[in-house]
Amino acid sequence: MSFTSLSSRTAQPEPVAARFSEEGQPSEDEGSAIPRVTATPAGLPFGTVSGTLLHSVFERLDFSKAARAENVEAFLADADVVRLLDQQIREYFPATLDGPRLQDYRADAGRLVWQTLRTPLMATGRLCDLASVDRLHELQFYYPLNGAGEAGKTIEIADVQVCRGNYLFGVIDLVFRRGGRYFLLDFKSNVLDGGYATEQIRQSMAEHRYDLQYQLYTLALVRWLKQIFGAALDLEKHFGGVYYLYLRGMNESDETTGVFHCRPTSHDINDYEAKIAGLLDTGGPA
Repeated sequence: MSFTSLSSRTAQPEPVAARFSEEGQPSEDEGSAIPRVTATPAGLPFGTVSGTLLHSVFERLDFSKAARAENVEAFLADADVVRLLDQQIREYFPATLDGPRLQDYRADAGRLVWQTLRTPLMATGRLCDLASVDRLHELQFYYPLNGAGEAGKTIEIADVQVCRGNYLFGVIDLVFRRGGRYFLLDFKSNVLDGGYATEQIRQSMAEHRYDLQYQLYTLALVRWLKQIFGAALDLEKHFGGVYYLYLRGMNESDETTGVFHCRPTSHDINDYEAKIAGLLDTGGPA
């Protein structure tokens, strides 16, 4: 079964075609502007530029390289990995051409990527063990509002826009399948001063209203699953849930740090639909 676009079959702006291909080739299109960043003394700077860089690396990386590398040193000894990291660092930080700063950025980015891909997730196992044909990166969707939107209106959900008045537009970092179930995943590069234990992760999710973000993403994914499976759709069987991974808190060993996971029920999803519709009426969360 192949991924088709995460969009309604009703008339709407044309989405990016997204499929599970036999070759599993990633998209070549970045499609995002480079935002500003605040520099720090060593390693990748804190800020959204580094986050965008890391997203780009995940999109282009052969995940199996992390599976074969028993430690981060072996991962960073792979010429293909070094080439990809250096290419992305130079693209997003043009002043970093060579020397110690490039090496520091490469080492930090490589560590974050390797630790994230190697961390075993309870519901799915390690991301590095996913075949490329079971992953879709940077998946764009349009979620229809049934005429409730207004041209120029905004909505307070991170990285989501009202498009042409009647659609919400967003991008899911990664949709993947494992054991017949489909999961959505978002990578976060946030710096949490209090650490990355479960309570700190939940506080960050609430503070930035990522709960609203994953609820909309869930609606978009479930809408697509309904198109694929029709009356045979069984959310318990086909929907694995939501993962938000805080890259700076991933520990390579378990889910005790850096990981938010939930598996919404059918009742939850009905509540999400009402909540998202309500946001368009009020302009934002209460």
